[in-house]
Amino acid sequence: MANNTTKNSTADILCLSEYSIPENISLWITVGSLAIINNFILFSSLIFTKSAKRSSNIIITSSFFIGILFGALYILPLFSSDFFINIPLICSMLPIIGLALLSNYNLHQCLISVDRYIAVRWPIKYRDINNRKFCIAIVLLTWIISFTTAAIPIMTFRQLSLNECILGYNVIDEANFFLVYHLVLFIVPTSIIVYCYCYIYHYIYKKKRTIFSQQAFVQVTEISKLRSKTNQAAIQMSILAIIFIAMIFPFLITFQIVLFSFQNIDSFCSLPTWFRNYFAAISRYIAFSYPAVNPLLYGYFLDAIREVLHSRYKYLTTSIMHSTNTLKR
Repeated sequence: MANNTTKNSTADILCLSEYSIPENISLWITVGSLAIINNFILFSSLIFTKSAKRSSNIIITSSFFIGILFGALYILPLFSSDFFINIPLICSMLPIIGLALLSNYNLHQCLISVDRYIAVRWPIKYRDINNRKFCIAIVLLTWIISFTTAAIPIMTFRQLSLNECILGYNVIDEANFFLVYHLVLFIVPTSIIVYCYCYIYHYIYKKKRTIFSQQAFVQVTEISKLRSKTNQAAIQMSILAIIFIAMIFPFLITFQIVLFSFQNIDSFCSLPTWFRNYFAAISRYIAFSYPAVNPLLYGYFLDAIREVLHSRYKYLTTSIMHSTNTLKR
């Protein structure tokens, strides 16, 4: 019996010692830098062209600001250097910042889906509630909710220390918190996203069948309404939401499985090594690359964003040419 216990404990120690997620500092620096640069370009373009003042763009502009913060306050400090990790208070706060910003992304996607849902289902009512003050208030609320809920551990069971980096206090408390947190701020909003876009697709499909079944009696202008900007924007945003879910959720699910398995060493060590180490690393790289990819996706899929970028590019080009001509004189 004693020999078996010794063998098991030795195997457990070996299992834990082998648990390490491979890191590539150069890759993380690239991801963090691109997140800052790409989001700043679109964020500043929307601000300077005053497009951010449009109620429909307020949520999108806010999501670009999240990307800037995610790169500057989470990815680069956490992965690019040991300087911030060696400061206990900052080291303890970084996971909270990262979690808050990721959940904030999800809440923004949920807001966009609800916005498109109301615009498609109740277009007249949408005009009444779609104003700048209301949108700004809702966006501010998502920021408050995401950061307040992410800070619950340090306000309750995980006490901060000025002398050491504390990333977790009690495995069971941590696992239970993350389960509820993921359920409330990821699963529920994602369910709303799926419902809203499923309804939109169903509505457009049903409208299309109705119009084409009566095509002989319907004017061309009625058929063109099918391809209205509202429906087109809704479809484009749904594609962006699908990409977001595909990039973020594998990491969240992997993280939750690993965290719960930590409650029991045997359960943790029973997980395949490739899952514990390599799949966890790959899913994290993909998830944390989303802020860098997000502006590119918006620029590719959304006509309104492309128009803003084109307008900003023309303005900068004209300004440079004017400055050059002035210097020549």
